[in-house]
Amino acid sequence: TINQEKNEIISNKKDKKPFAVSRICTHLGCKVNFMEDKQLIECPCHESQFTPHGEVVTGPATKNLTTYPVKVKRTKTGSVSSYIVTL
Repeated sequence: TINQEKNEIISNKKDKKPFAVSRICTHLGCKVNFMEDKQLIECPCHESQFTPHGEVVTGPATKNLTTYPVKVKRTKTGSVSSYIVTL
């Protein structure tokens, strides 16, 4: 699931574990967007591209996007009630 409405992070799952990626490009600090049709995170300023996991695909950015740990909170029945991202 990708969520980027007003958020400063993009959330996703890798190996069924949730994680969060910063929306701040490591090149010059522009806000990146997830391009669903390309399955890439892309910077609109200078077109750096990153995998959904934040790894650089093409520059000018040379550093991966910052990632953040995500804690899953569950109800007593085991259903997911919320996600907590530690920045």
